[in-house]
Amino acid sequence: MKYSRNVNVIPAIMPLPEIHYSHAFGMGFWIAEDGTLMSCPAFQNDTFDIDNAIAVEEWDDFTVYSHNYMAILSQIVQICTLKRDYVNIGYYAEKFGRAAV
Repeated sequence: MKYSRNVNVIPAIMPLPEIHYSHAFGMGFWIAEDGTLMSCPAFQNDTFDIDNAIAVEEWDDFTVYSHNYMAILSQIVQICTLKRDYVNIGYYAEKFGRAAV
């Protein structure tokens, strides 16, 4: 395939949002493409065990968490939403930015 100069090839795949690490839970959190809040264990070397990711709604027992932990989880949802939106805005700005010119 030949491309003209000054043409950016933009990936067709939406970039994944950054995972938010919570010290309180010892887990990473992000919002999946379908809008589900996901969680995964964090390793001590600051990486995440994505292979064992689980939706927060599938956690076994929310009664083990205090009101304070639930307030932190609420803040995590807000942070993850902002991170997801930031990534999406950047993606769409790159993809369609030249259309407005």
